[in-house]
Amino acid sequence: MKTFYYLQLLLLFFIPVKSASCQASDDFKPFKNAIYLDAGAYPVTASFTANYERLVWINASEGSRLHLRTGYITGGVVFGDAFRGVPLNLTSLFGKGMHQLELSAGVAFCAWAYGTFSQDEDPRFGVFPLVDLGYRLTAKGGFIFRAKLGTGGVGIGLGLAF
Repeated sequence: MKTFYYLQLLLLFFIPVKSASCQASDDFKPFKNAIYLDAGAYPVTASFTANYERLVWINASEGSRLHLRTGYITGGVVFGDAFRGVPLNLTSLFGKGMHQLELSAGVAFCAWAYGTFSQDEDPRFGVFPLVDLGYRLTAKGGFIFRAKLGTGGVGIGLGLAF
């Protein structure tokens, strides 16, 4: 359990603070689309997602943006359950430059089964909440790095914005 608290503390160092060094020049333009892969883990679970994100609202003067995100999620529990599904999230980004605070909330429509998905076993279906708090770096060339803490565990993501 101490390891989990140390990871949370480490994540706080990735969250940007409002200072001159965190503010980028005015020529930074937000991208409209992004694709990226995430991996997250708790001590007994792991999850992987492939995401597509689309900009739906921007407030340039405040440096805030709202994105709609969907994709594919898969993962499992050490003790046997496997799951897969489709997440649907609203993601808010705060920050005028390359460094942003990210808040995300949504749901995942999932199927899960004990062990693996096989012909012999009928999967169970459900809707699960998704909440993430994290840091996002979006370089001018479109490279994305994400560090997050949420219902998918402590995780990182890499991708491309265009």
